[in-house]
Amino acid sequence: MKNQQRKIKDFIAKEYQYKYEFVDTKDLTSNVTKYNDKKLYRFALVSSITTHNIHQGDMSQRALNVGAFDFNFIDRLNNKEYPSSGIASGWASMTFKKIIEACLKG
Repeated sequence: MKNQQRKIKDFIAKEYQYKYEFVDTKDLTSNVTKYNDKKLYRFALVSSITTHNIHQGDMSQRALNVGAFDFNFIDRLNNKEYPSSGIASGWASMTFKKIIEACLKG
């Protein structure tokens, strides 16, 4: 994941002109005083991973376990969680880039 994290951070530094921070989800949900102000730290883009068992045409063979990364937004002020993007990928940076590009176009 270090390589994917670096790609995400490089992309956001180059393409995203607004204020942002990378934060562990646990810091947003715990009593870390810095993030208590939900007006200031209102939205979070949260990553998730799902795993899928894939059989390569032969159900008698052992399945491959493949992970897919996706992201969804959370409105912390209104306590609302939005659905995942639906563009999951085996590479977190690819999904992240598509989401940010869509936000910048919108």
